Amino acid sequence: MLATIARFCVLNRRWVLLAWVLLFVVGIVVGSQVFNRLKDTNGASGAESVQGSSILDKASSMGPSAVVLVKGPPVAAASTRTAVQTLTARLERLPQVTGAVNAYTSPDPRLRASDGHASLIVVSVRKNASMTAQHMAVDAVPAAVSTVWLAATAST
Repeated sequence: MLATIARFCVLNRRWVLLAWVLLFVVGIVVGSQVFNRLKDTNGASGAESVQGSSILDKASSMGPSAVVLVKGPPVAAASTRTAVQTLTARLERLPQVTGAVNAYTSPDPRLRASDGHASLIVVSVRKNASMTAQHMAVDAVPAAVSTVWLAATAST
């Protein structure tokens, strides 16, 4: 049976190729319509997890956050502290940012690496901002970080 199919495909290779191309194009057209029909229901509204998430969302004033890793020189060094404080201040001035916390302004030990050569800055974005504004605020963080990094390296 497979030999018969193979023989048919070899003898009619142009028609077989055309049929596969046609099937591929139809698949692309039909498949692209699937994404238009998908809906994000965020779960059933009566589910406990959805109700709990809704309660937490309403109780919190924080929106999405971005985390900046500062790695390299010792965290205890005065120059590192100055650079991190400068970067934190710059990040807090970004539009839609509600605050930024670093290893020097927070008592949380998880913001500082155990080896003393890395720390984190957590940037919080305004919760009631539009999704586009939230994404733009988070996307602005790397540019602010690289600007401060370039200024710090130029001054040393």
